[in-house]
Amino acid sequence: MFFVLAKTVGFFSAPSNVLMTLGLIGLLLMATRFVRAGRRLAVIAVIGLAVCGLTPFGNAIILPL
Repeated sequence: MFFVLAKTVGFFSAPSNVLMTLGLIGLLLMATRFVRAGRRLAVIAVIGLAVCGLTPFGNAIILPL
């Protein structure tokens, strides 16, 4: 049980993985009745990926890891 938990936490420790997961959840929600929430999650994920990928902010976030 601890192994699975450690791998899951390790996966979500990278900011890019969290943002990609949010984007995928947003896309899945767009196919349901929660279109508005899905669109917001997808937009937040795209903006977050752009900020973390195109600015020095991404390097500053990942340095402590």
